[in-house]
Amino acid sequence: MYVIDSITWLVAKGNMILRTNNGGHTWETVFKTDFMGALKLFSFPTPDIGYITDNVLDMDHYISAGLIIKTVDGGLSWAVLTPEPWNSNKKILPYIVALQFTNNLEGYMSTVDNYDLYKSSDGGNSWLLVMNKIATNGLQHFISDQIGYSSDGVTINFTGDGGKTWTIDNYDNNPGSDILTWTFLPSGQGYALTRDHRIIKNMN
Repeated sequence: MYVIDSITWLVAKGNMILRTNNGGHTWETVFKTDFMGALKLFSFPTPDIGYITDNVLDMDHYISAGLIIKTVDGGLSWAVLTPEPWNSNKKILPYIVALQFTNNLEGYMSTVDNYDLYKSSDGGNSWLLVMNKIATNGLQHFISDQIGYSSDGVTINFTGDGGKTWTIDNYDNNPGSDILTWTFLPSGQGYALTRDHRIIKNMN
């Protein structure tokens, strides 16, 4: 779910996006896809511009596929992007583990394939590989286009150069200490909830 304002909300339900402009009294289906996955990972860098992904991962049949869907009118309408370099190479976009835009043009995306990290500087139309082998279970957050965090649940890695290099910011492999979810304030202060019900925060 994504809250645009006090009465305008968006909900991803299976292969549909629903929108309300009256605080949930009525809902309108604003997007539907036949892609065999589930819509998730809302990212709205501005009130009007937003993104969401749809993914399919079937290791038994070697299927890894993803979609990026974009809105430029606050979720009233959505369109599937055909991003480069996959479009020109006639390849399927891989399964997307994490997607976040820090402003209306710059965004980061992590995929299952090789744990690749990509960056877009044109609103998701094209992506460049920044680095691979950065494992994440979906826990990824960029405070700016340079400063970000990524975690596989046990190790938290930090980058100060847009994902080109990473250092370990926190490591805890004790039973129950794995991170379930986290959130960051605009100041960069981050808080994470662990499986054993602790709240930890970054020290940067």
